[in-house]
This record gives sequence, C-alpha cells and structure tokens, in this order.
Amino acid sequence: MVAPHLQLAEDTDMSVDARTAEPIEISMPDDRAAAETSSIGWSLPQSTDGTSSVWEFSAYSTLFVGQVGPSAPPGRFSSFLGGSWTTPSDRFSAAWTRQGSYYTGFTHHVRAGELATLKISAGA
Repeated sequence: MVAPHLQLAEDTDMSVDARTAEPIEISMPDDRAAAETSSIGWSLPQSTDGTSSVWEFSAYSTLFVGQVGPSAPPGRFSSFLGGSWTTPSDRFSAAWTRQGSYYTGFTHHVRAGELATLKISAGA
C-alpha cells in the first residue's frame, strides 16, 4: 500500500485497509511463458536525494497492491512495474509506468503486436 500524496505537516493518523489491495495479473502471448523476474516500485522525481523504492521478486502471483489517498500532482510521483517471462526458447520483457498514482491492482494480457522481436547473437 502506497500513499503518493501524503502530506505530513502535523501529527497524523492514517487508516490503511489492506483488503482494498488488488492482484497484479500479467500474461504473455505464449501461454507457456512463466514469470522469471518481476518488479514494482515508485519514485519521487522532485526529490534531491533520489527517493525511490523497488521490490523485486520471482512472480506477481502472491502480490496485492493498492494506493492510499489521493494521487500526487504532475511531476511529483511516478510508479512502474514490469518483468521477464520465459519459455524454453524465448524471453518476454515488458514494463509499464504511471505518473502521479500508484497501482491498485493491474491486469494486462500482452498481445504479440505489442512486442518487438530481437534476435541476438554473441561471438566469443
């Protein structure tokens, strides 16, 4: 649970109900693709110290996320999520960003037309 526009100018009480969080569900065009790495995070672009947070894990299957309170004004908060999914022969990578708000769940079924194909070979 993340509060993108929390203003602390005085003693503040805040209630957070984790039951309002929702799951992240992302699938690739190939049903065999299994999550290999996943990440979600946020940053405060206007901060002088580069304040940010990133959580990395193997799959979104047990993660529920949510926003608490209002969104932030433009340029004050950004969030992102993404990852890599693999089959025996292919790797899929995808990422999404938001300005001003955090994710309260996220569902996206990636279509083949949304992806670029890279063929990479490396020499000795």
